[in-house]
Amino acid sequence: AGAGLRIAVGGLQVEKHRLRMEVLAAAKIVSFSKAKPAGPKEVRLAAQTTCLRTAKSGISFYLWRMKKTVCSLLLLLTVAAAVAQKKSKKDYLVTITTEFGVMHAILHDQTPKHKANFIALADTGFYNGTLFHRTIENFMIQGGDPQSTKARAGQALGEGDVGYQVPAEFDENLFHKKGALAAARDNNPAKASSGCQFYIVQGKKFTDDELAVQEKRAARPLTDAQKQVYKTLGGTPHLDGSYTVFGEVIKGLEVLDTIAKQPRDNRDRPQKDIPMQVKVEKMSKKKITKLCGYVFE
Repeated sequence: AGAGLRIAVGGLQVEKHRLRMEVLAAAKIVSFSKAKPAGPKEVRLAAQTTCLRTAKSGISFYLWRMKKTVCSLLLLLTVAAAVAQKKSKKDYLVTITTEFGVMHAILHDQTPKHKANFIALADTGFYNGTLFHRTIENFMIQGGDPQSTKARAGQALGEGDVGYQVPAEFDENLFHKKGALAAARDNNPAKASSGCQFYIVQGKKFTDDELAVQEKRAARPLTDAQKQVYKTLGGTPHLDGSYTVFGEVIKGLEVLDTIAKQPRDNRDRPQKDIPMQVKVEKMSKKKITKLCGYVFE
């Protein structure tokens, strides 16, 4: 990964120098076009027009090639960073603390935008004091609305945001099993995620016949392995392929169950507020395994 980064940076410097020289050459053409060549007026105008057209075409081509080169180098940097992350012996452990207990979660490398966004928000204390404002037993618990920190009793929640969305990051290996940490969203056609609101899947266990119905509602087919998980652990299969799953609760599922069954109003808001404190801490994967029993692939 380090070699990939060095190559990318070196390539960017070389390309920058080459393009600079080519643009300077184009500038000389423009300068020449402004000079007054000898000969009849018509000849001079024709020569200047030709030079200007040549310069314009050349600069447009160079700008297009610069854009293409930069995009390629950015892709290389992204890939190199991804490789570095995969080889890392450390990762982030998310700790969500409530009055009903503590849940620990990990964030998936397959969804880098969502992972980085969640970590950035949690690091600033954004989620501290926000509520699990929507809870539906045998479905999920949802939180992260910034408007919930000072919400009045009975106030409708769920519309708060941070002013941006996160592009959808669907991975066929990440699905809505019990404990899945996923991003809430509105009905936008791109299925882009809320910049802050998330939910944790509780769901329920399904029979083969029930899964056949659920699969028809899902945006993608279920694998045999996923069907087995839905039959033994449970989840919400009809959401697969429509909402981004970017993490997983690896310890404290009993806390999820307790929160999900709390009395709620007709808007699915718990009758008694359930605030959370969220912390992310980078530590060795071995320590995460020791604390939570989760084994990294």
